[in-house]
Formats: sequence, C-alpha cells, structure tokens
Amino acid sequence: MERLIKSKELLEYFENRFGLGGTIFSGMNFYAAGKKRIFLSSARPVQENPVIVGLAVARIGKKGSIKPTTAMIQLFGKYASKNILEISREQAIDYVNGKDLENVAGASDGYVIVRYKNYDLGCGLLRNNYLKNMLPKKKRLDVTIL
Repeated sequence: MERLIKSKELLEYFENRFGLGGTIFSGMNFYAAGKKRIFLSSARPVQENPVIVGLAVARIGKKGSIKPTTAMIQLFGKYASKNILEISREQAIDYVNGKDLENVAGASDGYVIVRYKNYDLGCGLLRNNYLKNMLPKKKRLDVTIL
C-alpha cells in the first residue's frame, strides 16, 4: 500500500546532496511503499490502494539514510550541480560491468552520481576515494568497448 509522504526531507536531501532544487520536482508528489521505497508521481493515485505510483526515486536505509535509485539518477542527474563523479572511459567500462572503482576523487563521501561524458550511468557510494558500485545487477552490461 502506498501513501503520500511529506516531501520536505527528500527535497532537502536532493538539494543538499546533488544540488537538485528549484522547480525540478514542483507539481510532483512523493509516495512511500513497502520495503521503504519512495516513488515520485505527478498525479494522485486513481485507486485507493495502488500497487505502484510513479517512478522509484529512492530507498530508505535501516538507519534512515536515503539512497537514490539508478532511474532517478539517469532521469534527473543532468540537473545536478554537485557530488557528480566524472569517470574515464576505462572506469566507465568497469562500472557498467559491475566493478567497484578505486582511486577516484571529485566528490564528497556518500552517494554520488556516476557520470561518463554527458551520460549519467547511475549511483555509487563513495568512501575514501573508493566507489562501491550501486548499479543493479539487471542493468549491468558485459562491455569491452565504449
């Protein structure tokens, strides 16, 4: 069952972490669903108890941390102004193959947008110049050239 949630905390997180503010999410509603998933939708649900409304944009961790989804990063990442990790061609190949990256810098520790050229590939968790790959296994590609 989904329910409309107060969006202030999510909006503050996206603004503070990624610089996603202003009117990007205006006219949108955030909904909470099972497994602590957060969805973004432009409309109220038609049914009283819809299964899914909108786009999954985040998950809430055990300690209340907010983890953006790959879909959110790929759709809204182009509007971000901070915590974007620009990676090389070789690193991009490793990332889409599902590998973690070492010796990376350019963003503060925490969840980051992983970008190659103008492509927002997904989300990663950066800690001490080590990027934990957060790309879902279903979205990983076995590539050797890019």
